[in-house]
Amino acid sequence: KNIKTAVIDTGCDINHEDIKNNIIDGYNFIDNSDNVYDDNGHGTHVAGIIASSNNKKGIVGVSPEAKIIPIKALDADGNGTNMDIAKAIVWAADRSSDIITMSLGSIENSNEVCGAIKYAIKKKSLIFCAAGNLGLSHPVLYPAKYSETISVGSINEDLKISDFSCFGKELDFLSPGENIMSCIPGNNYAIMTGTSMSN
Repeated sequence: KNIKTAVIDTGCDINHEDIKNNIIDGYNFIDNSDNVYDDNGHGTHVAGIIASSNNKKGIVGVSPEAKIIPIKALDADGNGTNMDIAKAIVWAADRSSDIITMSLGSIENSNEVCGAIKYAIKKKSLIFCAAGNLGLSHPVLYPAKYSETISVGSINEDLKISDFSCFGKELDFLSPGENIMSCIPGNNYAIMTGTSMSN
């Protein structure tokens, strides 16, 4: 209850009826503005899984009384720069986020992102990251690969690890990531699959 979770993603539909009561002011690092509009849908879906309120409509999130700080660091295509992501992590840590979650990944290390994560850890934030969707033969992606983060892979309805989930010694947890119903912009809902949904 009232745990502040910063969702660094494509933004969030802050007016979605299932999420709006649990939104705290966020920031848009793409436009450098306070407008965290989600022009992709991914960020709203992730936020809905975490903290859709128990309002007798739509869905109920894993933590229906948690608070979401929506941070837009990815554009309409789901792409972003390491610099924007690093800035977003620091911004979230400076606002006393209990949890910072990132359902994004790269095969390449980033000194900027790694430094920001270490900063956030010192500020007592827990950082959860999606392991990645490149398959069981592919190692865990950054930033989930960093030892400072908690990396999450996907399991299916049979509790078996998903074929698409990245795998390796850095993997910390598995949770459901296939055919997950959650919110998308415009008071709508969609089923999505991926380690983003697990995280």
